[in-house]
Amino acid sequence: MADLEKTIIQIRETLERSYPLLLKQCGITESNDTGNSVAGFEELRSRILPIILADEKQLGAKEARKKFVQEASFTTLNRLVGLKVMEARGLIERTYVTKNIDTGGKSEAHFLYLSRNPQANSEPGQGINTVLEEIFQTLSQELPQLYNGSRYGFLPRPNDTVTVIDLINSIAQEEWLKDDIIDNRLDLPVLQHRRKAAIERQ
Repeated sequence: MADLEKTIIQIRETLERSYPLLLKQCGITESNDTGNSVAGFEELRSRILPIILADEKQLGAKEARKKFVQEASFTTLNRLVGLKVMEARGLIERTYVTKNIDTGGKSEAHFLYLSRNPQANSEPGQGINTVLEEIFQTLSQELPQLYNGSRYGFLPRPNDTVTVIDLINSIAQEEWLKDDIIDNRLDLPVLQHRRKAAIERQ
């Protein structure tokens, strides 16, 4: 299995390559705003651009974009790792990151989503970002520090999300069971409550 530290670095590098491309699709280049996004990215542009412009006042154009890339990468990594930790410990109802051969090589949540939305099979990432955004919203009440505490909480391009998930899943399952994998953004009392609820469901 993949080495934890090396794989986390690889994930960060993947994300930091992905977000500039996402910004470009929103019409935001390294040092300029073109004023127009690629078709289908108008709504995303309307959400990201105010953040970039606010940071630009303090940092300048180039550094504002760099900050967005770094913060968005950091947020996505932590959120997906948080899900993986909860899945490994049985603290969440179904899997969102962990894949299984019994669910078509996808996570349980992704498999269910595709069964209800078969048209998503032809989309980039097959709707994975929608699946994750829904669980992030659900967890934002229980774990606000992690799932509702960043204005940079934008997922990367769907195909890059899939790549990151595959990298996370390349790490041995036992690594996710170690106590030191949980940082202070994963509220222990909430996790303990989830553990109790999971045991009661069995």
